[in-house]
Amino acid sequence: MIPQRDVDISSDLPAGTAFWMPRREDMSEEGFSYFRDSWLILDVPPDIAVIIIDFDVRIALTIETMSPDASVFEKYALAIEEERFEDIPGDPFANFPEYAIEGLELGVSGLAHALAAIGCAPAASCRSHEGPDSWSPCPAIEFACDRERFEWLQPLVRDSGCGFSIDPARSELLMIIAPSIRGTLDLAKAIISSYATQNPVFPEPPWRESEPSGAGDPIPHVDGQISLW
Repeated sequence: MIPQRDVDISSDLPAGTAFWMPRREDMSEEGFSYFRDSWLILDVPPDIAVIIIDFDVRIALTIETMSPDASVFEKYALAIEEERFEDIPGDPFANFPEYAIEGLELGVSGLAHALAAIGCAPAASCRSHEGPDSWSPCPAIEFACDRERFEWLQPLVRDSGCGFSIDPARSELLMIIAPSIRGTLDLAKAIISSYATQNPVFPEPPWRESEPSGAGDPIPHVDGQISLW
């Protein structure tokens, strides 16, 4: 079974939303906005996001069929994330490429890449873990977003059973939260599908418009990931 968390969900605009977006000078190869063990995910091509979302969904559903309860799901999800495939009976992922979820956590990797594909800037994510040490009590992703992208995302977030929130410790960022990774997986699929069919026109993200201040090399483009917890 996929774990289900008891969490209040609202797709309304959270009070105090800043609609802040980072500029290049706010970033480094390790990401932005105070997070540990992080790296940039920016401007992911939609076709790459589709592949990662597909793997994320397929892996999650495969593990669900093997998991009679949340603790077993946690065990197998950790094995996937830490690439300990030998800990999963029957070798169901023998034909999956390494880093199929691109180094992120199961159930939120696809959403991180979907948000990056529409010009948002993911900063941190957590699928929510069993036990008291989980960074987030429910699946969550923190990201930078402008008003135009928020308004476009809002009905997709609502219809997928997810919601918005703000972490008081990082109030410049929005959060998407969900009772389970079913919601984050559904939202990732909806974002990419709607983006392809609607072809919305959004403002250029500021990191495409500005150069880093002072000396130093430009920040490299990374079709990759965000922080893991």
